[in-house]
Amino acid sequence: TLLLLLMPHFAFLQELKRELSNHPKFITLKKGITKNPTTYLEHTFLEDLVMHKSRIWLPDNLKFILLLLQEFHSMPTGGHMDITKTLARLQESFICRNI
Repeated sequence: TLLLLLMPHFAFLQELKRELSNHPKFITLKKGITKNPTTYLEHTFLEDLVMHKSRIWLPDNLKFILLLLQEFHSMPTGGHMDITKTLARLQESFICRNI
């Protein structure tokens, strides 16, 4: 029996992690989750990212959000969609008040 697990891999996640590592809201949330996980039941810290209900949490004023919009709009597989469809695809993997 062969089992295969497919997960999306975003090449630009390393850039996201670099920007988040210096972001005050991210640092505060990461510390809170690490020190008192029972207070943050819907959040986890996984592979240097804060996850909220299985989606990557992003602070509101992150410069990276513009790159995400560009990437998801111009992806070869299903890119160049209208704004509603692009935002819907983004919201499957990321959570942010500005997305």
